[in-house]
Amino acid sequence: MLKNESHTIAMRRLRTLENQNRKLARRIAQLEKRAQRYRHFYEKAPVGMYEIDFASGRCLTVNRFVMAYTGYTREEFLAMNPTDFIAEASRDLFGEHYAKIQCCEAARASVELQVNCKKGPTRWALFEIQDGRMQGLQAALVVFYTMDEHKRALKALAESEQRFRRLVETMKEGLIILDRDGRLIYVNQHLEEISGYSTEELIGHEIEEFLSPEGLHFLQRRLSGQDEDLQRAFEIAWKRRNGELRYSIISPQILPGGDGDDGGSFAIITDITAKKRAEDAVRRREKELRHKNDQLAEMNTALRMLAKLREQDKSEIENRVTANLQQLVEPLIEKLQNSGLSDRQKIYTQLLSANLKEITSSFNQRVSPHLLVLTPAEIEVANMVKHGRTTKEIASLMMISARTVDMHRLNIRRKLGLHKRSTNLRSYLLST
Repeated sequence: MLKNESHTIAMRRLRTLENQNRKLARRIAQLEKRAQRYRHFYEKAPVGMYEIDFASGRCLTVNRFVMAYTGYTREEFLAMNPTDFIAEASRDLFGEHYAKIQCCEAARASVELQVNCKKGPTRWALFEIQDGRMQGLQAALVVFYTMDEHKRALKALAESEQRFRRLVETMKEGLIILDRDGRLIYVNQHLEEISGYSTEELIGHEIEEFLSPEGLHFLQRRLSGQDEDLQRAFEIAWKRRNGELRYSIISPQILPGGDGDDGGSFAIITDITAKKRAEDAVRRREKELRHKNDQLAEMNTALRMLAKLREQDKSEIENRVTANLQQLVEPLIEKLQNSGLSDRQKIYTQLLSANLKEITSSFNQRVSPHLLVLTPAEIEVANMVKHGRTTKEIASLMMISARTVDMHRLNIRRKLGLHKRSTNLRSYLLST
């Protein structure tokens, strides 16, 4: 009886142990599966992961990402000091954070460090160092994330910002940025030249403080809504420190805020002072020219009136001379011709009468320019030829030889352009 009870107890004990063993086996299988998943995650993780033993200061584990990122094999990495693959410039910083975690002064730390790769340049990574004792491990858990793209992006951003700053600082226009309250938060170097104030004197102030009264009035009119197109370029005058006015064209643009509201504004300032001064000079010059033109027009009118008066005076003088010759001189010549003169004297009186008539008839004619090129002797010969005197008569009257008269006639034809033409000299002289 006692033997049967002992056997029954033993069987119950055995079945209990078997059940416990099965549960333990399932638990071990679950833990193994979980550990396998952890190892798989650990190895395949897209970040670097390794453990540093607090006691030995050596690396206990390392995943594939660390090996791929640094170029070291697993054996090389586990054999080296954990700080060997940290760049020398970053080792003290890593050691400082690691020591705080080891001494329980901190549970975790995050720091950017440079990593020494087996081949190639150093690379940047963000290290997360955690105290593994919270998970029952006497080790520090280290996770690092690559920052190559981040650093490249930061470098590109810095270069872009430098290019932008160089562009806006060297551009020939002024650039201002205002916050939503209308205060200046940025000005470039050219705006300093336009306004006459330094950056420090401009920043934090409203733009209205640096405008001329006319410019301020115009700006207030724009901002009051009387001008619907607030982004349209307009002309405005700045009042410099020395009181000088500088004129510019402002081309404003609204900066959208993060919530879609007005986030401020910026504007390009184009200095047109030189252009304005040139335009003013042109206007002054045009005004002067108009005044001079008016003066010239008045002078021209006066000259025309003087010319008209002179012509009238000339006509009156000519009329008086003609009347005097006809009334006083010609009767005397006529009496002289009838007073028993010699033939030679008669010819002289005839020439005198003809010349006087020619003088009076020439008042309304222009003197022939051809006669101006003749000598006095040639003019006398031409005059007698014109009045029908022969070479013999001319020679007798002038007391010269006929050959000399022919010489004068030839010179007259040459000077009048008749030496190669068959034109009759007397006919030509009568027509001029």
